[in-house]
Amino acid sequence: MHNCPRILITRPKAQSQNLSRLIAQQGGQAVLFPVIEIQAVAEAEAELNQLNRQLTDYYGLIFTSANAVQYSVAQLVLPASLQRAVIGQSTANALQQHGYVTTICPPQFNSEALLAMPALSTERVRQQRIALIKGQGGRELLAETLRQRGAALTEIAVYRRCLPQSPVLPKPPFAAVIVTSVESLHHLFALFSPADGLAHTPLVVISQRVANSIVGVSSPIWVADQANDQGLLNALLAGLG
Repeated sequence: MHNCPRILITRPKAQSQNLSRLIAQQGGQAVLFPVIEIQAVAEAEAELNQLNRQLTDYYGLIFTSANAVQYSVAQLVLPASLQRAVIGQSTANALQQHGYVTTICPPQFNSEALLAMPALSTERVRQQRIALIKGQGGRELLAETLRQRGAALTEIAVYRRCLPQSPVLPKPPFAAVIVTSVESLHHLFALFSPADGLAHTPLVVISQRVANSIVGVSSPIWVADQANDQGLLNALLAGLG
């Protein structure tokens, strides 16, 4: 990177430290501006307690994110026989911090790759009890496909993503903006006005799915070659030349 470009990172602060370090190592300046605030879903506590009493009857437990682990696993005692599936290495790391080893982690960090794993095939999950621990909203592909495959699915939303209250907006311009979810993108444009110039600022996105959701902007869109911090950095470096 040349001239210490300012890169806006829209992730929650706790999930931005490694990416900020990678950007700094390349001569850039990371500007942290979380556009999503994570809050626990109070109603989930009773659901998790009920699930915990029944876990010995379950085939598998799927965590969709590190936040899903953070807001649930302390209330659960996972049997050794339970399949523990995650989407992404950061989620596996979060599970490991609580003393549990992941048994299903796809090579690509998305729902499609997870569903392609043999342990979640129709033959394996038909008539099996599976719990999906997730955030409110988001994609329905995992739940819909597992039900189509005959699984007896329990869904528990343990956190919600909210628009931050009265955030202090960092001053543009930025060389690029890093966005890691469709919801983050919507929040970003809700917080910044068109006059702030973000409609023309390059966007670095974590997947083609997020890129496909972008409408009404004239800015370049740079897609990560893998859904992790290194992939985001690769796209940023390639885009900035």
